[in-house]
Amino acid sequence: MRIVGVDVGTKVTGIAFSDEGKMIAISKDNISGYKDIRELKDKIIEKMSQYAIEKIVLGNPIHMNGRPSQMFEEIKSLGSLLGNATNLPVVYWDERLSTQAIERSMLEGDLTRKKRKRSINAGAAQWILQGYLDYLQEV
Repeated sequence: MRIVGVDVGTKVTGIAFSDEGKMIAISKDNISGYKDIRELKDKIIEKMSQYAIEKIVLGNPIHMNGRPSQMFEEIKSLGSLLGNATNLPVVYWDERLSTQAIERSMLEGDLTRKKRKRSINAGAAQWILQGYLDYLQEV
């Protein structure tokens, strides 16, 4: 069984999966071309169907001051839709600085702007999921 991590963006959503031992997050793919959260939910479930999944981790968009961002309610709605459609638990994980951390590492790796744009959301999903997996190892 694996855990899926999701970084929801306004146009592109990144997705990552854990290994079966739930130790390592693996950046998988980006999802684009969705019009609303219901269509995004369907696309996420389609990606999840490749693996046996036990839990969904959604990046929780929180401002640096701890207040919810504009996307907060949309993420909660997506979580409800995913939970109801799959009967899986949904965890909301703090995603502050995830995109910036991935972009910084991509810049250090000298990736072109085009390659960074294609990979950043999936990388952020991996970063979010890895944070959750590391937390599980500590508790």
